[in-house]
Amino acid sequence: VESALRARFDAMVPAPSDASLPALPAIAPQPSRQWEVRLALAEVDHELGRYDRAEAALLALEMERPGDLRVEAALGALAMDRGRYDEAERRLLLAADSPSASARTHYRLALMLLRPAAHAPAEERGAAAVAQARLALDAVPRSPDYRLGLAQALMVAERWESAAAELRTLSSHPGWQTRARDEMAELIRRRQQALAAEQRPVLASEDVEAIPVAPLETAAVPPPPKPPPPKPMRWPPAGAAIMAGRIDYVDCSGPQKMIVMRHPVLDVRFREPKGRPAKLFASPLKDWKEIPCGAQGWTVNVAYRPRRASDGALGDALAILF
Repeated sequence: VESALRARFDAMVPAPSDASLPALPAIAPQPSRQWEVRLALAEVDHELGRYDRAEAALLALEMERPGDLRVEAALGALAMDRGRYDEAERRLLLAADSPSASARTHYRLALMLLRPAAHAPAEERGAAAVAQARLALDAVPRSPDYRLGLAQALMVAERWESAAAELRTLSSHPGWQTRARDEMAELIRRRQQALAAEQRPVLASEDVEAIPVAPLETAAVPPPPKPPPPKPMRWPPAGAAIMAGRIDYVDCSGPQKMIVMRHPVLDVRFREPKGRPAKLFASPLKDWKEIPCGAQGWTVNVAYRPRRASDGALGDALAILF
């Protein structure tokens, strides 16, 4: 019976032949994508902290594919994490021009643009940082990191209401309520200080020295006038650059006092030359003649004269407004 059934089944279902099979579509030859695998492996090494290995692989790819913006973005991200901020900004600026630039590239560039730079005014860099941070958030709207980056950029650009709106949205992300509350407190402090600085009179230009008149020969020669006492410094000092931030600590262990401020991206140092302490305005303690060693946590505006040296300081602190 089984053999009869099998014979009947074979008669009903003919055996397949090559002619009955549909022809597969022709596949065009693809160029080798091996370099993309190497790029991905280098980025994995970067994320795992194997910086030397990642950099060697990326530099080899840069030699093979000069001008490739994906390789440029990876090198910029690595330079940023290794503390080479000028190189990182230069590479990320090139990579962000690509229409296919990732949200991470725009976010990293926004953080770099929040740094002070001598070649561009702070207002211009702040506006550019806002634009890059917004591109990152538009690409990944649910990212709390990108929303925090946009809020910090708006804060540096002194767009207080927009920054507050982003922080309120950030507080709705699970686990981000405390960070959003701390950033909102920092925004309020910065806004109050900005308003106070606007209300203070600007230091007038120095008086033009009077031309001395020669006395008559018959008149007694008067004694030379005493030099006038130096004018007290007013806020802000003429010609000084201003930076706002929170004092991380005051370091007195070296030959010159260093004021280290916490910045959204990195620590910024100001030196206080020996014998010329920074003038304090609205000091929290009346007996402070100069900022003491170990002071920390105060939100201030530092007026400084840019002067870079081997000690890593951004310049000499002239005055501090609390």
